[in-house]
Amino acid sequence: MIKKEHYGIINNNEISVYTLTNSAGVEVSATDFGATILKIVVPDAQGNKADVVLGYDRLEGYSVENGEFIGCVVAPNGNRIANGTFELNGQRYHLDINNGPNNLHTHFELGASKKIMDVEMLEDELVFRCCFADGEAGLPGARMFAVSYRLDEESRLIISYSMSSDKDTIFNPTQHSYFNMAGHGSGSILSQQLQLDADHFTPVDATLIPTGEIRPVENTPFDFRQMKEIGRDMDMGDEQLGFGKGYDHNFAITGYDGTLRYFATLRDPGSGREMLCYTTQPGVQVYTGNYLERADGKDGVAYQPNGGVCLETQFFPDCVNQPNFVKGLLKAGETQHYQTVYQFRW
Repeated sequence: MIKKEHYGIINNNEISVYTLTNSAGVEVSATDFGATILKIVVPDAQGNKADVVLGYDRLEGYSVENGEFIGCVVAPNGNRIANGTFELNGQRYHLDINNGPNNLHTHFELGASKKIMDVEMLEDELVFRCCFADGEAGLPGARMFAVSYRLDEESRLIISYSMSSDKDTIFNPTQHSYFNMAGHGSGSILSQQLQLDADHFTPVDATLIPTGEIRPVENTPFDFRQMKEIGRDMDMGDEQLGFGKGYDHNFAITGYDGTLRYFATLRDPGSGREMLCYTTQPGVQVYTGNYLERADGKDGVAYQPNGGVCLETQFFPDCVNQPNFVKGLLKAGETQHYQTVYQFRW
């Protein structure tokens, strides 16, 4: 079931919020401003419901600022590109320098997160579409982008991305919701538990650009192959954790082959809520909200560092510049598809 409601006005455009609901009582709300996820409501074993993603009460929280990309779809390219530049087909492209010396998430104002989307409502699915002009946000190709959210009766939120272009370009989308399985206003996620099907991660330099190494997680704080508290190993004095003030690193999903694969479980022991995660992409950026500090959260909540954790499925950061990383490239005349699934249980 889908319900549509008025949400606000941007530049004389009416902005709506759309809510998907299944028979188990899970609700997913998103807006046509950037296909941003506003709310995910999940029950626990006693039937107590909680909204498990961070967000804002007012549209202006998303439209005016939101440098934290809370709830956003990030496209055309998620994560960092070193020095905001890369070469493709013999031509060098320059992107916005917005994160130290680097580019982060394509552009803070010209990416998908700030687009007013066309919306198609299906029985249990929302499809959001927008276009990018050739050269927009510094990337080549006249591009058509779509992302859809489908909520099924197994409480799976199925996120599907697609893009076509008339020129070779890069395409590496992600979803940037901050999850807190105890509820968005419940404080730190460091005592919640995470398991990752990842034998390796990509270490970074001091500006959070991968060095090119694909390092085993064994005997490091990055070993989440067995379920553990997210914050258990964060005070080990590891240089990598110092660079990001916590986890802000890409993990290489074991067995990646382009098909939909399980890669993670996030669990809150107190409520029993958990989220199982699947993707067709080769990596996941685990970001523990290390720089999060917003006084204008939903329901009057002031969000603090570590108030949520992002599990951003992706091609590896800076893959366009790294010779040994799988490339997130889109060929002219083709359509590329990726999918990520979050399944909620309690």
